[in-house]
Amino acid sequence: SIFTKSLSDESIQKLMDSNEMITVFVFTNSSFNDLPKKTKDSLNNSLQAMSNLLTFNMVAGRVDAHSLKTESEKNKTSITTLNSEKIGVMTTDKTVFLQDENGNKATIEENNFYFNKGIFHIIRGVILPKSSKE
Repeated sequence: SIFTKSLSDESIQKLMDSNEMITVFVFTNSSFNDLPKKTKDSLNNSLQAMSNLLTFNMVAGRVDAHSLKTESEKNKTSITTLNSEKIGVMTTDKTVFLQDENGNKATIEENNFYFNKGIFHIIRGVILPKSSKE
């Protein structure tokens, strides 16, 4: 996937290695391809912009879907990403949504995939850091 391929960047690997556990929100290729052309081009043509996007989709610690839902229900409405920005967390019925400060939303489609450094969730939609406004 586009996301997985981008994770091979050395600076991203160092950041992941510097955290004991991380949670990663992985957007699908189709979600990335649905972004406006200008946004995609900007991300594809700048290692710094793509790195910023990836770290925005990572949170320190292992945060499973149950924890996200529970925290959201307790009115803890945001989590801090590895690039120190906030992602909003909302729930409706059994669905957990993430929202960036630009208003872009993503739905957690599949969750709780464990790997040696933490956990990842597959999201439909792309949430963007402030510096990647569409």
